[in-house]
Amino acid sequence: MKTRSLLILSVALAACSKDGAGSGPAPSTSASAALPAVDTALADHVKAHVDKCTVNVEQGQAYSCKDGVVDALSKHVRERKPAAFASTMIALVRKKDDAKTSAVAVALLAEQLDNLGDEGKRKNATKETVTAALAALEDESGNRATRLAGPVAQLATIAAMFDPLYAVTDPHPTKEARDNVYRHLLVFGRTKALPKLKEVAEKKPAHAAAALDAVPRMSNATDDERSAACPWAEGYLKSADLGVAAKAAEAMVYCKGKHIDALVAEAETRLENKAFKNPFAMVLREPCAQLVAGVTKRAADDEQCERVYAFLEKVANDAGADDATRGAALFNIYYQRRDEKTLKLMRKYENHPNKEVSKRAKEAITSLTTTYKLKG
Repeated sequence: MKTRSLLILSVALAACSKDGAGSGPAPSTSASAALPAVDTALADHVKAHVDKCTVNVEQGQAYSCKDGVVDALSKHVRERKPAAFASTMIALVRKKDDAKTSAVAVALLAEQLDNLGDEGKRKNATKETVTAALAALEDESGNRATRLAGPVAQLATIAAMFDPLYAVTDPHPTKEARDNVYRHLLVFGRTKALPKLKEVAEKKPAHAAAALDAVPRMSNATDDERSAACPWAEGYLKSADLGVAAKAAEAMVYCKGKHIDALVAEAETRLENKAFKNPFAMVLREPCAQLVAGVTKRAADDEQCERVYAFLEKVANDAGADDATRGAALFNIYYQRRDEKTLKLMRKYENHPNKEVSKRAKEAITSLTTTYKLKG
């Protein structure tokens, strides 16, 4: 792939390689003034990972780390929110004469960016940093490109550099990297990026699932944002591609309200047509689930949840569904509702003639009576 001319970035990289006790950006020269800064403290953390971790250069991974180096960097990023985090990692990604340092920087950009928080990410998304990040994404391939894609997409959309991002993404040779850009477009791009996702889903079916996966990533969406994204996603519920339909279903859980009704209606149609299968079927465990019982809210209301539970029990009794789907459907009632009512229901099925159904009922009973101490 064509390598962009970022020759003067080597000046910044040279600054990084020099010993220095400061924790702020390395001093700029006239040649590097317009380029992203390199934070020497962050560079030291990268070196610690090179020394203390097992590094997979080809995959851009650092793992089995020793001496708390991962926790130390996480703490540093969370607490200090360094404005040169992204620029430093991108500069080191492009340090091709040091393969391990480059691979570690790929890993840390992917794994640590979220520790900046939204405001920290915004401070990192300068035009020069995004320009360098896009050049890095363009030059990389395989898993390294895939790992870079999400952070680069977030930084580029913060900087409103949509067209340059698309120009690098659309022709990129690694499909998974393209997918990862698309699924991160709405995090900060919001509805400004929605037309691109619609185009991708329509004209590039292989990327439709990733485009739909972007919808639930749009946290704290406004009513207007939901009104723009949710009906579009609902249109893919009937997709013959189960992966695409499943991502549309996940979006319906995120969208809530009438979209939950649309999800259950589609599930009923698929069951009737003997087409209720994973990964679509697995999504029916989500509408009434609570991350933290009594604290986080369910996506569905009480009436909708009763409809979900009734449907899942119907699946468990449907001989036209495969055994694994039947058992999982029953278990997914337990997954969403862990109470005496569910325990009573599970006892009804513990000796069911279908072995998968009875097995999953017994698993739920064991959990409800031992972990949750229910007596029914």
